[in-house]
Amino acid sequence: MKFPKGKPVLENVKIHFVNFDNILNQAKKAREGRLNGYIQIIYPQEVDLLFFQNGNPINAGRFNRTGYSLVPIKDVVERAKKSEVGIVNIYDVPDELLYMMVVSLKETPLFANKPIKLLDIDKLLDRLKGVNFAGFLVLTKNFEYFYVKFKEGEPVRIYVAGKGVSSINREIFKKFLEKGGDDFYVSGYQGKTQIKQADPALVGMYVKFLNSLIEAFSEAIGPSIVRKTLMSSYEVAKNQHSLLNNFQIGDDLKVIEGTVAVTAEEVTNAFATWVDKFVDAIFVVLGRGTDEIIYKCIRDYRFALKSAGFFEKSKLSRLAI
Repeated sequence: MKFPKGKPVLENVKIHFVNFDNILNQAKKAREGRLNGYIQIIYPQEVDLLFFQNGNPINAGRFNRTGYSLVPIKDVVERAKKSEVGIVNIYDVPDELLYMMVVSLKETPLFANKPIKLLDIDKLLDRLKGVNFAGFLVLTKNFEYFYVKFKEGEPVRIYVAGKGVSSINREIFKKFLEKGGDDFYVSGYQGKTQIKQADPALVGMYVKFLNSLIEAFSEAIGPSIVRKTLMSSYEVAKNQHSLLNNFQIGDDLKVIEGTVAVTAEEVTNAFATWVDKFVDAIFVVLGRGTDEIIYKCIRDYRFALKSAGFFEKSKLSRLAI
């Protein structure tokens, strides 16, 4: 599989020679600037991409012969650390390409995998011009990926698989497609999706905070009642936020952290709902004593919760913390 390249940082290095902890740290403090780009990890049957913005991992994708999908950052990193077979490449790429690569994994396309040989290219380009299309197209051919940026309905740049970027116009784009033959498939995207995945540390913080509430409430009213309220609140919350299906409640009443490929806002909304439903049910038993326990539990997480916007989503804002 080939993707557009930028400035090479590391190329064709066997995975067992790569220390991923060092790479993740170095991406944040490289002398020539923090990494904006991606790490490509080539396995025998598929390819993982880990995307960086300003030195921080923001999202991840997995590509194989059946398609592609978003995957949790944590999964990609842990797999790479454990693997003995694979090749690693690192490229610094323009923000525009970085955005298109991630959005194409996350956003629902306007149209998907249309064979070029069945399309009237002039009609397609006329239609895009008529709506002042400002998104992008993804072209695929034999597991090679090309990204075409549009502005005011016209193609302006193309990022070529295995190469870099070129400025184009309508006529150049048509000639490129003609030269490429009938093997291209095309998908179109508006390009309006947030691309940053929730930091695993943020997810871990929410799990620790919820577990601290569970432990404190169990000490106050007993684990039996807490179990019932926790399970019922979980069922309600996960019906509203499907990402919570990735989390489990253990026999010891501890919430077990799951891995998710969602935004920080989505995680925050989900845990705010779960905590609110849980606290509301506990309040029926404990009354105002509920808030006293919450104050104690929230002490270690107050600033992190506030920074994440948790109180803007949760009823716990009533505590004026």
